[in-house]
Amino acid sequence: MTRKARGATPKPPAHPGKALREAIKATGLTQSDFAARVLYSYQYVNDVCNGRRDVSTSLAVAIEKFPGFPKAEVWLTMQMHYDLWRLRG
Repeated sequence: MTRKARGATPKPPAHPGKALREAIKATGLTQSDFAARVLYSYQYVNDVCNGRRDVSTSLAVAIEKFPGFPKAEVWLTMQMHYDLWRLRG
């Protein structure tokens, strides 16, 4: 078991959009190409990738259908951790 330093602030979890942005980049696709393949607008995907929108349940299901990407539960768990951190602020 590790101890937290007294007065240390826990590091906030990354918005899941950061992971999505990195995953899209790893495929060699643009966000626009990825958006078209998962049937979402470029603006929506870009907003998620830049932390301006949350990963919705429907987007998570669309993402998991893309070959090599994690299951919807992974995206939604990342979103939940981010949301809880933000609310507990």
